[in-house]
Amino acid sequence: MRFINGLPVYAVGTKVRLVKNRKHSGVVVGVNLNMESNWFGSVVTIKAVHFDNQQPFYDVEENDWVWDDSLIEGVEIAFCEEDDEEIEGASFGKFFSGYAIRHN
Repeated sequence: MRFINGLPVYAVGTKVRLVKNRKHSGVVVGVNLNMESNWFGSVVTIKAVHFDNQQPFYDVEENDWVWDDSLIEGVEIAFCEEDDEEIEGASFGKFFSGYAIRHN
């Protein structure tokens, strides 16, 4: 992801969540009842990135509507349980400090 004029610009292929809590930064597209009732809360994949006066807006693979940054909550991060690799630099702070490992 990169930023233009302080707004995130998501790359093609990025999965994002659509939301109805419309922020007022970079508003480019209008919203209708069909978009609201059928797509808000959904995770979609960015298919194409366009600009209107340096404000990004997007086509997504899952529908024919156009979405802008004000309708996107952010990147959906997927975790693959089959991945054997350790997460480098991960820190859980004191989250597990009250737990102990028991051997039966």
